[in-house]
Formats: sequence, structure tokens, C-alpha cells
Amino acid sequence: MNIKKILLAGTVAGVCSNLWGLFTCQWLFKWVYFIEPIGVYQKAMLNSEFPWLFSIGVGKIILAVILAFGYAIISKSLPGKTITKGLLFGVLIYFIGVLPIRFSDYMSLNLSAAIRIYWLVNDLLSFIISAIAISLIYKE
Repeated sequence: MNIKKILLAGTVAGVCSNLWGLFTCQWLFKWVYFIEPIGVYQKAMLNSEFPWLFSIGVGKIILAVILAFGYAIISKSLPGKTITKGLLFGVLIYFIGVLPIRFSDYMSLNLSAAIRIYWLVNDLLSFIISAIAISLIYKE
């Protein structure tokens, strides 16, 4: 396990995730946060200020470094070559880590169907992009 590669891959993946989030959540699909009913999460998104966005960005980078560490552990057991491994890892993390959270949101928060669908698709794409970035940098 190469710690420098893990840190680099995680940092790059975190930056990719942040850029994807800024592009989709803060610009292209920001309108979805205005669909009624507006729940708890949207109030933060609609009134986002620098400290809040910065803390989300740092959190995404830390999460991506953790994911890069996980990828380093299981990469040899994933089938395929570099990009296929990243794709599979992203989908695996999505099903293990994201879907349970989104189900919890569904059961506990009053959110519009549009935001639920948007989050499901956006999270899948975000984790696939991050995992492919990790796999391209951390190839052994």
C-alpha cells in the first residue's frame, strides 16, 4: 500500500467530487431545491455561505481519502482493468454507503420526489467519478 498514492488519489477524487457538486448542486440543478416541500437540507443549500461550503468541501476530500484507502485494500480483488475497477468500486460504495442513507432520508424527511431522484442519480455519478479518479491514480 502506497500512502502517498492514497493521499494523492483521495485528494484528487475529493476535488473532482467538489467540482461536480458545485456544477450540479450550486448551478445546473439548483432549481430542484426550490420544489416544495422544502425540507431541512434545502435551507442550508439555499442560504449557503462560504464557511458552510468550505466545510462540506473539506469533508468530501476527507471522505475521498478514506475511499482511496478502501480502494487500495480491495483493488486487487476487483475484476477488470483500471477504469472498470473504478467503476465497480464506485457502484459498490454507492450501494453500500449511499442507498441506506437515501432510504433513511425517504423515511424521515419531507422531501419532494424530484429531489429524491436527483440525489439518487447525482450521488451515483459523483461516486463513480470519484472512484474512477482514484483508480486512475492508484493503479498497481
